[in-house]
Amino acid sequence: TARALAALRGADSVSDEDLGSAVRLSLLPFAVQLPAEPDAEDPPEPPPPEDSDHSPEESSAPDDTPDTIPEELLVAAARAVLPPDLLATLLDPANVDLLTDILLYHVTGGPAFAADVVGLSTVPTFNGQVVDVSLDNAGGVFLDQAQVVITDIVCCNGIIHVIDSVLVPNLQNSLDTVGSDPELSILDSVVNLYPSVQNPLKAQFQEFTLFAPQDAAFAAIPANRLTALVNSPIALRDLLKFHIVPGRLYAADVVAEGSLTTITGQTLTVSISPTGDVLVQGVPVVEANRDTTTGVIHVLGGVMLP
Repeated sequence: TARALAALRGADSVSDEDLGSAVRLSLLPFAVQLPAEPDAEDPPEPPPPEDSDHSPEESSAPDDTPDTIPEELLVAAARAVLPPDLLATLLDPANVDLLTDILLYHVTGGPAFAADVVGLSTVPTFNGQVVDVSLDNAGGVFLDQAQVVITDIVCCNGIIHVIDSVLVPNLQNSLDTVGSDPELSILDSVVNLYPSVQNPLKAQFQEFTLFAPQDAAFAAIPANRLTALVNSPIALRDLLKFHIVPGRLYAADVVAEGSLTTITGQTLTVSISPTGDVLVQGVPVVEANRDTTTGVIHVLGGVMLP
């Protein structure tokens, strides 16, 4: 892949020819030709005539294996795997870190047989995010949206499970993830008023957990509190920071902790409702474990008020 990316360095766009060359370079290390096994039903080949001027080493049967894979087949295969815009982005040498993140999203630590995986709801990966594990009604096992088609290929240094599509993690940070969700538009608007709130959500060297109220949650704030927030920029800033906790804490971690400390040192109480919902400061988590490159987001059905 590194050689393929280097071959494209300096290109303004990815042509079909460039794409085919990149895929071919990526496949070369794996193109090991194995000897064909003899067919027991085929009669043995007759020995060469005794008067032949050619030794057995010099004569061979015709080989119907093509010298090269057709360019259009390579292009079609590559474009069937990833969306065209993402593929073009990953083939840009400037984005090698994004390609690395995607590859690491396919690797987890320690051996995990299929029987172990199906007992989990998520699997942590080497890129820091988790892959969701689910089963359909037919018993198929899925990692995110990819189905596992072959399991438990045991190697000297681990185990391989073959899946039918590429796993693509969230490539946005928490700030951009909030901005791309229309149901979090009010949160996005107020967060962007305060650099001190934006910074943890896009930090590259430390991860944070964001409890993100939906738009409807802001409308449900009592009128007197809402008026006070609108008239006090400092109070609004502190309210936003009350929703941010250091570290990448998934739902299971949040519940296990029982209480959390925000970036301002305040305490959030975690509990479970009679119906099994996770509550933070009495506010229900309506969507958990939304991974980002800088942490994790849990969407709330209300606003947590200090």
